[in-house]
Amino acid sequence: MLCQTQANFKLGKITLLILILACFSLLVNFLNISHAQSSTDAIAIRVFENPNHYSAQRWYNGQGFTGSPQALIVDGYEAVRDGRTVYVNAANIISGYLYTNIYLISYNQEAEKNTKDIFAQVLLSWKFNTNLPDYGVCQAAADVSCLLDSDCPQSDYCLSDKAKVVRDTIRLARLYDIDYLIEKYQEQWGSYPKLAAGSYYPHITISVWPSWQKVLA
Repeated sequence: MLCQTQANFKLGKITLLILILACFSLLVNFLNISHAQSSTDAIAIRVFENPNHYSAQRWYNGQGFTGSPQALIVDGYEAVRDGRTVYVNAANIISGYLYTNIYLISYNQEAEKNTKDIFAQVLLSWKFNTNLPDYGVCQAAADVSCLLDSDCPQSDYCLSDKAKVVRDTIRLARLYDIDYLIEKYQEQWGSYPKLAAGSYYPHITISVWPSWQKVLA
């Protein structure tokens, strides 16, 4: 049971009420909840453009929220959950360009158990990038068909277009996290990390070198 949408939400914050009503109706039938039509509970989605490709965690922190979010994965994408609300950093590919959005999904306070069950089913069924439906194969286990890295054996990865988009989205978030930390370092110490020693080449490090963690970190 899939509740899907394909759009480039570049116009700001959008509340997808029609989508939620449709998903709610489908999942009510799927779970065979006979009395849910009379419920006053609600599940809502909002979409925020994410032009800086922030991770879900950093976007959450940037809003000034003070909860205790927990990391999770939604359709391969990194997300965080804080109580009744989940924030997903997911990408769209439009005309060859990659755009990222923060997808927020939440249900009301004091919700019934049936509503919470439906919310959980939405998270399990939510599919992004439905315009990239073609399966690939795992890089090492070439006889294994896959759409996401999680479809492959441990330590292997998928060569499908969707899996590549998911990995690029995570890479972009990591790069901007590093950029943020370096700028905060400069604000505190008045200069950027010099890495004058402890690296194979002075002032230079890359992620495959031990200095990336031992010195730069």
